Amino acid sequence: MMKYQTYLIPTSDSGDLSARLYPISGKSTDPVLLFVHGLGGDQVAWEFVIEKLKTNAANFSGALTYDLRGHSDSTRIISSPDYIDVSVRDLHSVIKKRIHMDQPYVLIGHSLGALIVQMYLQTRPSHLPQHVLLISSPNYTKGIKLPDWVTVWLFTLGSRQRIRVRKRAEHELFLGTPDIHLGRLFSDIRTVGLFHFMGLYSTLPRRIIEPDILKELPTTVVTGDNDIFFRVKEIQAFASRINATHFKIVHQGNHCIPTSYADQLAAVIKNSVLSMT
Repeated sequence: MMKYQTYLIPTSDSGDLSARLYPISGKSTDPVLLFVHGLGGDQVAWEFVIEKLKTNAANFSGALTYDLRGHSDSTRIISSPDYIDVSVRDLHSVIKKRIHMDQPYVLIGHSLGALIVQMYLQTRPSHLPQHVLLISSPNYTKGIKLPDWVTVWLFTLGSRQRIRVRKRAEHELFLGTPDIHLGRLFSDIRTVGLFHFMGLYSTLPRRIIEPDILKELPTTVVTGDNDIFFRVKEIQAFASRINATHFKIVHQGNHCIPTSYADQLAAVIKNSVLSMT
């Protein structure tokens, strides 16, 4: 069992985000890794990668994770009709509360988390990361937009279901398998409940996200060549447009790289990120 400290980070609309800090080197001069998980996941998904980094004695101060709102132990309050907008504000809160202005950090997002990271950077915050790592995500959302009353109804039903934090065995059972659409869907349902999942997805209207600031920051883009949601060519084209410092393809990799391919992802973080910090 990995050791970590737990935190409740207040949001701007009176909610709370469940967060964990995993020590690695413990040196304040080393950068902190800040991880943002994807839709239907939770912060436990990053433990595989963090464990590999700690085993390999990577030069990072620690790893900070948190549950996106509507997921696991974080608040279910949705104060905006657009889930990404409110999640960007939450990311601002996490960084403000847990990372000092003089502390270097690396911002890592997977799938929806990578889109949230891009939208956050688009606001041009005063405290920029030393490096950005985007996993299994292009520059757009594929969501649908439902009437607001439908979304509220879905969230109301979903909030009545008991939401559990995924344990390691659940990750291995559902996310360590080949990337089959139904398997991924059922794992999402198991985490946030069917209605809650539908409510989250309905707050993701289709849009293009491609902040210019990515061209100014060292950025690594990672994708799997068996990702059923996004083709390698479109991810590669996106990486080219933002002048990504590194573009990595995980051989036979599916969409769930943080859990299914933790070894490879840890190596990417250690090699490409540390080479620029």
